[in-house]
Amino acid sequence: MIAQALPIPPVSRTNRVAGAIGIREIYAEQVRLDLPTYAVDALARMLSSKDGALGQKRYGQLGKASQIVILGLVARTHFSARASCAGCTSAAALKANLAVSAGGTMGPRDKREDDKRDGLTSGESGVLVGVSRLLRMAIAVVLLLWTHALATTGAAQPSPQRIVSLNLCVDQILIDLVPRARIAALSHLAADVKVSPIAGRVGAIPLTRGEAEDVLSYEPDLVIAGTWSTPATVALLNRMGRRVETVPLASDIAGIDALIVKVATAVGETVRGAQLIAELHRRIRAARPSGPAQFGTTSPSALVYQVNGLASGTASLADAVMRASGFRNLASDIDLGTGGQVSLEALVANPPDLLILTGPVDEYRTAVAANLRHPALAALREDRITVELPWRHWLCGTHHVATAIEQLAAARSRIQDVRP
Repeated sequence: MIAQALPIPPVSRTNRVAGAIGIREIYAEQVRLDLPTYAVDALARMLSSKDGALGQKRYGQLGKASQIVILGLVARTHFSARASCAGCTSAAALKANLAVSAGGTMGPRDKREDDKRDGLTSGESGVLVGVSRLLRMAIAVVLLLWTHALATTGAAQPSPQRIVSLNLCVDQILIDLVPRARIAALSHLAADVKVSPIAGRVGAIPLTRGEAEDVLSYEPDLVIAGTWSTPATVALLNRMGRRVETVPLASDIAGIDALIVKVATAVGETVRGAQLIAELHRRIRAARPSGPAQFGTTSPSALVYQVNGLASGTASLADAVMRASGFRNLASDIDLGTGGQVSLEALVANPPDLLILTGPVDEYRTAVAANLRHPALAALREDRITVELPWRHWLCGTHHVATAIEQLAAARSRIQDVRP
C-alpha cells in the first residue's frame, strides 16, 4: 500500500499546470486507489506535455467520479504492462519508461540511452512504448467522450415548461418542485381527497385521466409517468418522439429519495429536490424515538388492519413508515396467508401495541368491510391505542410520508405514557 505521505514527484511541467488540471488531486486519489506512483506519473506527464494540451483544461472540468475512471484506466494499463512484459528484469526500467514514454518528451536517441541506462532490452522497450501509446490513446478517447458529455450538458435543453404528470405519486412531488405555471396537468387522482395529500392545493391546475389525446392537447414538453401508468399512452408518446420519463414507485425511504432525485432531475430542479429530501429526513429525525424504550429489548408493535382483513406486510412502504416512527410491524409475526390477510381471531389473540386503521370503521358499508364493524374489533380498540391514518398520507412513497411518520411517532409516545 502506498504511504499516506506521498510526495509530489519533481516534474516541472506538472507543477506548472497543477492548479489548472488538478494534478495534486490525482496524487491524492492515488493513495486511496493504491495505484503505482509511476503509473500516475505517466498520466501527469501526459497531461503536462505539449500534445496533452487538450486534456489539461478538460481534465480539470471533470467531476471526481470521471477523474477516478481515468485513473482506473491508468491502473489497468499498468497491470497490462506488467502482464505483457513478464520478462522485464528491471522494475525501475518499467517505471521510468512507462512514465517518460507516456509523456512523449524524449527523442529517439535519449530514449535509447535511457533504456540502456535502465538495463532494458529493445524488446522490453518496444512493449512499454506500445503500452504507453495505448495509455495515451485510451485517456484521450475518454477525455473526448467526457468533453462531449460536458458540452451536451452545457447546451442541455431548457427546463420543461409544460409538464404533464400521469401518476399520483409524481403529482405530489411535482407540485412542490416547480411553479404552478410550469405544470400543464396532473393526474385526476391528485384532486381526490381520499388518496391525495395535495387535493386542497390543486386548485385550477388541469387534470388528466391519461388518454393520449388528452395528454397531447396540453402540448407537453415533458410527460412523467409511473412504471404502470397508462402504458398505451406512454407507448404512443414514445413512438411520437415526445419526451417521457418513467419513474419507479418507492417502497422505502431510500426509494423516496431516489424518486425525488429522478423527478427533480427531469424537471431541472435538482436544488429544490435536495431541499425536499433534506426536509423529509429532518422530520424523520425529529420524530425518531429518543431516550430508553419502555418495551424491553424490542420496539412496540403495530399493525395496519384494513377492509377484508388485509394487513400491510413487510417490505412495503407502510412497513418502512412504521419502522421509521419506531414501531415493529406485527405482520412479521403473523401468518398473513396468500391474500395478505389476518383473521380477526388471530388479531384478537395476538394484538399489536398500536392498531392502525386507514379510515373510519363505517366508511365502507359493504360486506367485505364487516370485519371493521365487528364487536370483537370494537372491544380491541377499547383495550389498545388505535389511530386512524388515512391512506392519502402514505399511499405514495413521497416526502409527504413525513406526516404519517409524525402521527405514528405521537402514538408511540402515548403508548409509552400508558404502559409500564
